[in-house]
Amino acid sequence: MRIFLIEYTTIAKSLNIEESLVLDLKILMYRNVDEIDKIRRIKADSDKEMAIALQQLKELSESRDLMQQELEELRELKVVAQAVVDVVEIPEGNRSRWRGGLRKFSNAFSDTSPRPPDST
Repeated sequence: MRIFLIEYTTIAKSLNIEESLVLDLKILMYRNVDEIDKIRRIKADSDKEMAIALQQLKELSESRDLMQQELEELRELKVVAQAVVDVVEIPEGNRSRWRGGLRKFSNAFSDTSPRPPDST
């Protein structure tokens, strides 16, 4: 009977130690669950912000491409308009009347556009 009590006491102590270790493990596990959830929420928010930023970047890139294309078209239009201005013949008596209109037309494209010659 004495051996049985010694074995029982040993088993009981071992069981208490194991229960204590299991409890410590559960505490550590649940403590980290809150931190893991917090990190998951932060990651989800960061993913959403990244998706928005990437969409804005894509839109800005498309806008830049459209503006670049429009600039090229305006440059081509300026060349054509300058060619028209160079070809237009202004009657000698009407130079002063045409000068203002041509100057406004050429100023619309560039301040460095050539001006019609003076009538003097």
